[in-house]
Amino acid sequence: MDSRRFNKLVEKVRWVRNHRILCDRKSYDDSKEVHLVSAVREKLSLTQERLAELMGVSVDDVSKWEMGFTDPKCSEKIVLWIADNYPEVFLEAAYNITQEK
Repeated sequence: MDSRRFNKLVEKVRWVRNHRILCDRKSYDDSKEVHLVSAVREKLSLTQERLAELMGVSVDDVSKWEMGFTDPKCSEKIVLWIADNYPEVFLEAAYNITQEK
């Protein structure tokens, strides 16, 4: 990824974090979150198992998010947002991290 694109991504993540759009219950619709998890998986052609592995969470977590039983933590919401808006960045970073293990 070129540095200009990376810097734009960092700027967007900071904006999301600073405005707490994904983490503030008052400003975020949880029903969108349930859809987001499965939509991200479908967009990236990932199983629940693979998404869990790439995000460093359990398959049970991903399943519960998709069914609306639990909510991802703020940091996990930001990762999902990145995966949804910058899928190639998410996949590149996630594969690099899992290969280093």
